[in-house]
Amino acid sequence: MAALDAIDTGESVLLLLPREPHPLFQVLDRQGFLHRTQRTPEGGYEIRIWRA
Repeated sequence: MAALDAIDTGESVLLLLPREPHPLFQVLDRQGFLHRTQRTPEGGYEIRIWRA
């Protein structure tokens, strides 16, 4: 979460994870972040996070 505190408007953070982090999405929503999830060809997930 520290990385998210450092991003400015117009910037984003990209997470590469082996599975979809459903609990994280609830936290992001509560803290005012938007996110987009995309499945990778390898079967993992890319989650892009930015400020609303």
